[in-house]
Amino acid sequence: MKELLIDLHKLLEEDYNQSITKGKSNLENEGCIVNGIPKCAVIIQLDEVGSPFPKTAIRCDYIVFVSNNEGNISAFVIELKSGKSGNISVSHAKDQLQSGANFLEGFQGAKKLSIKLNLIPILFGKLSKSQKDQLQTKRISYKGQNITIKKSNCGNSLTINS
Repeated sequence: MKELLIDLHKLLEEDYNQSITKGKSNLENEGCIVNGIPKCAVIIQLDEVGSPFPKTAIRCDYIVFVSNNEGNISAFVIELKSGKSGNISVSHAKDQLQSGANFLEGFQGAKKLSIKLNLIPILFGKLSKSQKDQLQTKRISYKGQNITIKKSNCGNSLTINS
């Protein structure tokens, strides 16, 4: 199962070596932290030089790849938002997560990958009740499917069995 992740890592390194990392136990951006990242995970940090996005493009913070026991790879598209609830634009966060899904779909097509990626978009941050309600209506489009955005708080662990 991990061979798939190793192969994917090699393919990603071909084009995005500077923005790829392994062995991180947590992710952080602007004071929002996500814990519980498996050591074997392959991570693209999209704010780094060499990222697949131009500096001015809308993009999510991270894409984390983790293999599971069924021989599939989960691709967690992650946006981190810190600050007080009410200060987060749910629509903008959705657009940022969608950019990660678009990248993955394009990457799979360009590299002709036969690997099955299970896309899991997650917004980490403190949301008000009305923002949570807004988030429930937002979906990420990926390979013809509409995928629900998961919500978690800063400081929580990444739930791998999603």
